[in-house]
Amino acid sequence: MRICFSRMFRSWLLIAFVAGVFGQIPAFGNSSSRFIEATSKVHYPRDRSVDFLHMVLDLSFDWERKWVGGDVTFTLTPLAEAVRKVTLDSADLKISSIRSGGSPLKFRMAGEKLYVDLGREVSPGEEFIFTVSYEGNPRKGLYFSGEEGNPDRPPHIWSQGESEDNHYWFPCYDYPNDRVTFESIFTVPDRMTAVGNGALQETTVDSLRGTRTFHYRQAIPAVTYLISVAIGEFDVVRDEYESIPVEYFVPRGTSRETVLRSFGLTPDMMKFFSERIGVPYPYEKYAQTTVSDFIFGGMENISATTMTLEILHPERVELESSSQGLVAHELAHQWWGDLLTCRDWSHAWL
Repeated sequence: MRICFSRMFRSWLLIAFVAGVFGQIPAFGNSSSRFIEATSKVHYPRDRSVDFLHMVLDLSFDWERKWVGGDVTFTLTPLAEAVRKVTLDSADLKISSIRSGGSPLKFRMAGEKLYVDLGREVSPGEEFIFTVSYEGNPRKGLYFSGEEGNPDRPPHIWSQGESEDNHYWFPCYDYPNDRVTFESIFTVPDRMTAVGNGALQETTVDSLRGTRTFHYRQAIPAVTYLISVAIGEFDVVRDEYESIPVEYFVPRGTSRETVLRSFGLTPDMMKFFSERIGVPYPYEKYAQTTVSDFIFGGMENISATTMTLEILHPERVELESSSQGLVAHELAHQWWGDLLTCRDWSHAWL
């Protein structure tokens, strides 16, 4: 996620100064030298009893009603002991049914927790599949931005999951100590494009309903907060790196020159990071999508970064406020933050 570089730079200068003055940074094992207040509480990773293996999000969106709804299908297996009940995170969503193999499952809500009774005990190593059907008007996690007819703020739908906001727009295990492969099947008005994570499998059009459906598949497991969507009327400029599709989604009418001014060095950056880190860019594609009213500079959703519209600017601005730092920052997160993720938020500062 994009933060203030000047503040981050000052923090690193301070660490370097401390290291220079004292010779080394004290070991974490010494309780008197930890980088925490004495009254701070220790935070442990969330306990989990199951491993979520795969998810399928089959969702529809309505910008006018600020609405999302559909099905989320989970495949899981218990970790150490047989389980009969599973806990998901879900906030402000109306759960209409939960079923497995056509049979209904019992469930209840308490606060932001969705408790699902699997109907029987499931043993470690056994895979269990169930589907949650729901709808909602999210107040967090999924945003309906922009205005009809305003070229400076076009209508967009976009998500922002970090740290634990994705469960406001779909039920899930919303914590970073579990990784899952997933598919995203997004149905939107046919004038719009939906950008998701992973490789695009197919696009289908329903002329009777006036909708278009985009099916993506993320094959490398990821934590839930990196699942994303960006929806709008986009033009796309296509590039590539080592036969990997590199895509830039921008509001319709944006000149190619403007797009490449901001994003054109992305393949070179992918080459640089791949060589310096020693791990080739790991995903099936890399997309960067600009949306109106985005609350950060950018967010490194896995293989599909979401960017602020302000990254697109005239040539005269580039000398004073280049886009390259933001592009490189979010791209670097595809390795450090996405491929390698902290298992609890106490390490988010890394």
